[in-house]
Amino acid sequence: MDSVRAERPLLIHIGYHKTGTTWFQRRLFVPENGYFQLLDHQEIFETLVRPYPLAFDPEEVAARIAGPLARLPEGCVPMLSSEILSGNPFFGARDCLLCAERLKTCFPTARILITIREQIAAIVSTYMQYLRRAGTLSPQDFYDARVEPGYGAFDHRHFQYDRLVAEYRRLFGAGDVLVVTNEALATDAMAVATEVATFSGAALPRQVSSTRVGASAPEAAVGALRLVNRLRGGPASTATLVDLGAAGHWLHRGTAKLFQLPPLRRYAAGHRPVLDAARIRYAGAFAESNRRLVEMIGPTPGLSSYEGVSMTLLDAVSAPDPSRQGRTPAAAALETRRS
Repeated sequence: MDSVRAERPLLIHIGYHKTGTTWFQRRLFVPENGYFQLLDHQEIFETLVRPYPLAFDPEEVAARIAGPLARLPEGCVPMLSSEILSGNPFFGARDCLLCAERLKTCFPTARILITIREQIAAIVSTYMQYLRRAGTLSPQDFYDARVEPGYGAFDHRHFQYDRLVAEYRRLFGAGDVLVVTNEALATDAMAVATEVATFSGAALPRQVSSTRVGASAPEAAVGALRLVNRLRGGPASTATLVDLGAAGHWLHRGTAKLFQLPPLRRYAAGHRPVLDAARIRYAGAFAESNRRLVEMIGPTPGLSSYEGVSMTLLDAVSAPDPSRQGRTPAAAALETRRS
């Protein structure tokens, strides 16, 4: 493992959830673009996240990836990509630092890619994912996180990105941590792909598809989906009346699709109860964190739409500095051309 890592450093993409991670994994991080994923999402969970803290063994991790490393295609960057490495947002991401420390122990010279998204949009999408996993709480109850002592729940502070970014910069060094926004990905997927390639040492990618992967159900379907979720089990299920098994799964999918068809599509477009609840609940909650993030990593594309990020602030830190968030001079030049 050391000889391969020395030749081409491991790239680790930790998420966050709902930041285009599926697009990265299916569209960009493939051998055709110069990347080789050593473990899939389930394997990463079983190998790096799930093990009990007092029984975690880095040697077992090394043994698990030895086989994939031996099959590493020539010219490819070895990598891991799973949003679960940033923590489980349904339970307040209480494991985010544990994952960071394990990654540092197992892969001390890795390069870290962190993808983020404007917080309100990310929180809305997280709730919709909670419904997909059979949750039944209303948006307000989900956000309020009223649970019994000792049980985890949603915590909006997980989306104060500067905290986790700062921790990874401390562990791996600022020069080996790159932050990319979902907004930049939506605007110019090829530019993001080129930036990640420059950072990771991969060959510049061929044309990549910008087609969205894994869109959420319309928010207007929330009430119906919560009712349907009482008829199926799932990871977030707490109030199942009758588990219909596969039938409940298809009922959930059919209900979501129904709100994407005429005549409900027009109603759905103007009915955003989850967004409305999040805007009220978290007004002002991320401004200071976003300002700290900009001061830390510089005027990264896409951050201008984040709460608390003004053009005055962006101008104040506008000088390209490759060391600010782990960019090579070529990547810094790319950012200057895009801006």
